[in-house]
Amino acid sequence: DRSCQAINPESVASQQAYVLMYVRKPDPNLRRQLSRTLLAAGAEQAVDKEEQEKTNDTSDEVPYLVSWYWRQKCSYMSQPGPIDNRPLFCCHGLPLPGFAQSRLAVPIPRRGWEKLRARYGGGPAVRADAKAGCFQCDLVETRSREKERIMSLERRSARKGVDGWYIVDETWMKSWRDFIVKGEPRPGPISNGNLLRPDGSPKKGLHPAKHYRGLIAPVWRELLSIYGGGPEIVRMKISIYAPSYKPPPPRPSSSQEGIDANGEGEDSGQEMGGEIDRRDRDRDMVTEEPEGVEAEAT
Repeated sequence: DRSCQAINPESVASQQAYVLMYVRKPDPNLRRQLSRTLLAAGAEQAVDKEEQEKTNDTSDEVPYLVSWYWRQKCSYMSQPGPIDNRPLFCCHGLPLPGFAQSRLAVPIPRRGWEKLRARYGGGPAVRADAKAGCFQCDLVETRSREKERIMSLERRSARKGVDGWYIVDETWMKSWRDFIVKGEPRPGPISNGNLLRPDGSPKKGLHPAKHYRGLIAPVWRELLSIYGGGPEIVRMKISIYAPSYKPPPPRPSSSQEGIDANGEGEDSGQEMGGEIDRRDRDRDMVTEEPEGVEAEAT
């Protein structure tokens, strides 16, 4: 491999293919260096502990952690390179939950960490008692779990009847969809008060899909349990101007589901809920509504 010369493609094609296999020879010096470093650090820590006992200092020194990934590199590579503790952190640079008790990390004394870092560099430094968990990662998981829950309710309810529609402010629904799909901030409480006058009657000029949406009971209860708010607006038809309706109490079975009846998205990650079938919409929408409101969703 020390000298190379160019040859033509025909010469290459006439040769028999082969594969070179390389086997790493153990480097006892590297292992001894690593062992000596950790042993020396352990001995220094033992001396420090004796001094603490003499002075009645009962505080225990918290160990530092080295990733198992880098520790294995020390076993299989003659030059492991800088310490790499990235496997212990999330993409936002915070320790992963349970990292200290997992197989991802190897605890070492503080002095051992200092000596290893002085020799190899790298990092970052992480103590075994470091606070774990990341709000942003938790929010991503919450988004995924919440989306899957609502989609599951929608799928299970696609072929079942509906007993009453729960009217929800479209402004709030859009905020919720942006949170689930686009990663926008989480919405506050459900804001159905925007649809009502002070006396509780609907405001004038409200249109389906433009100003409000229709959800059936399980989806409404799920969102209400998470976000709170209200008030509850229930109708037999998807029209806020239809007469009020008192639904029956929820069944204990988990098979009762709900859908965003006039949502404009798909399961693939667009706006949640499917477009209501036009025939169902024509049948369910109120055709006579005060103040000249159009019944058809725009």
